[in-house]
Amino acid sequence: LIVDMEKKGLKVVALYPRSVNDTLSTMERIGEVLGTEASTEASRLVDELHARVNAVLEKTASIPEEERTRIYLELASMGGQTVGSGTISNELIEMAGGKNIFDDTAGNFPAIEELIKERNPQVIVVEDSSQRDNDYFYKKYGVTDAAKNGRIYRIEAGTLTTSPRIVDALEDLARWLHPELFE
Repeated sequence: LIVDMEKKGLKVVALYPRSVNDTLSTMERIGEVLGTEASTEASRLVDELHARVNAVLEKTASIPEEERTRIYLELASMGGQTVGSGTISNELIEMAGGKNIFDDTAGNFPAIEELIKERNPQVIVVEDSSQRDNDYFYKKYGVTDAAKNGRIYRIEAGTLTTSPRIVDALEDLARWLHPELFE
């Protein structure tokens, strides 16, 4: 498809961000492609987003591994799958001071309920687009520390994507994982 468009003389820019930094760099690149005014606005926006990311990292980066909050993340937009290493969502969890209970597996995949319970997350985060209400998750994962301590949260749909809203997701995760750092 890209080659066909280029053969027709169209300028094509293909972007595939695979990390938080890639996402921010992509925003700047889109601004450059759109022209001077857009480039200036994109740079301003990306500077603001970097400042917000850095504000979180200043509080979470030095959290020792043993003090990182164990988290299970369920992606309703992916049919209830979870995330492992090598994903932007896993990167966000780590940046927010968390320890993904499935970071020993790569990519997105369906999680096994018994394994979730066995790994005992301290926090459970579900994409808000889930058809299920929070009561469902409290009942399903009632044996976990997350359910016992009232730490099941809903993250706004669309924030765990390669868009400016990715920083909203980071801030939400950080507040839920380490509320004491964000009072």
